[in-house]
Amino acid sequence: MSPNTPPFGEILNFGCVAVFQLLYKDTKDSLEDPKDRELPRKLLQPNKAGILNLEHFNHISNQKIIVECSDACGCSDSCPRRRLQQGQKKRLVVFYENKILGFGLRAAEPIKAGEYVTEYVGTVLTPRSNRDPSYDLGIEIVAEGLAIDSRKCGNLARFVAHACDPNAAFIETHSRIFETDPLIPRVSLYALRDIAIGEAVTICYYSRDKLASGKGIKCACRPGCPNHLPKN
Repeated sequence: MSPNTPPFGEILNFGCVAVFQLLYKDTKDSLEDPKDRELPRKLLQPNKAGILNLEHFNHISNQKIIVECSDACGCSDSCPRRRLQQGQKKRLVVFYENKILGFGLRAAEPIKAGEYVTEYVGTVLTPRSNRDPSYDLGIEIVAEGLAIDSRKCGNLARFVAHACDPNAAFIETHSRIFETDPLIPRVSLYALRDIAIGEAVTICYYSRDKLASGKGIKCACRPGCPNHLPKN
């Protein structure tokens, strides 16, 4: 269920940290490892340069969320904690890799670790909607059970390819300019490490257990990759 937004007056002068405290601090994850299931979701916030610290980020378990600034914070629209609101700044190129990999997304300029890359855009689907797993990105924190589907309507983020050792990750983002605006599920793409010009921007589609199961399609993310991609 989507969390209930507190009255505007409760978060005025407290901003994005207060939004996190009120809405997400006490929620729990459903992680793959049973001993980790009681870990609270953690807030991710950029530093003064707009960079996220993702050194220990787990790209498989979706236990973190970015809460961007809003009018409740009193900051300007150039605040580094409004990256998704400011739109895509990094130049990216949709590139045809080969017959096996198909199209992918490559960096047309250097991207630093922790930098915002782009947003995953698509149609918001309910749990009862017909879904295509190839373009379906599930929402677990902002509105559990929903998904963003870019099959018919999307942007260049739909071309981000799989890699067992990815250099980027999707992170759910609580973002709206005004606290009175509807809260729409949104997902940001951030770099996990430095990405060079011409390098493919990649994410990991599956858990390590599924990749190492030996079942499915042989992974071709790199020469000699021993993993297999599950069949949808």
